[in-house]
Amino acid sequence: MKNYQLFPKNHKALTFAKGINQLKDAGYKRPLSFDEVIKARVDEYSSGNKKLFNYRIDTCTGTFYKGGSDLVKLVRIDPSLIDIDENFTDAFIKQAYSKFDGFEIIRSKAKYNQFLTKNEVLDHPVWNWLVPDKNLLKYYSEIIFSYKDDFQKSMGIWLRKNKEYTTSRAMFVDDIYNDSVAYCINYLFDNARFLVN
Repeated sequence: MKNYQLFPKNHKALTFAKGINQLKDAGYKRPLSFDEVIKARVDEYSSGNKKLFNYRIDTCTGTFYKGGSDLVKLVRIDPSLIDIDENFTDAFIKQAYSKFDGFEIIRSKAKYNQFLTKNEVLDHPVWNWLVPDKNLLKYYSEIIFSYKDDFQKSMGIWLRKNKEYTTSRAMFVDDIYNDSVAYCINYLFDNARFLVN
């Protein structure tokens, strides 16, 4: 079993950039990516520890929005987030859409910015890319939906609206009380908490 740790331990970093640089100063190469966070939550849950579900966890998985279009590209481990300057305080990074290879989606081709049924989660192209292990995704979704009583939708994927300019942002996965949403519109000047091992 890997030794997963929240970073910082007792509070959130002041900004995403400061948190990334603090964890690198502490000897970690990078925070976990989105899929690694999902696996960590399941690993800990299987050993009887449910605490990782209680926190929103920021990741090094990036979301690129192509200006003036419906195209969005997901980058599993985004170097521009890992190498971000400590003093960066903008909401997003402006950089070329073609800078990194990734998984490209068209917003109009699937459901976004709304909660999903369990079957919709299991069939969703983004959830299947984010968690390529189908058994892991199924088990994870069962955990999340086990907390739902009457409202049987959860685990939505939130994207920002189309803008004229190209931007990139970091993804986070929300806590279980906020439906474990895959949130792709995070402001980089917001505070952050990561998972490392």
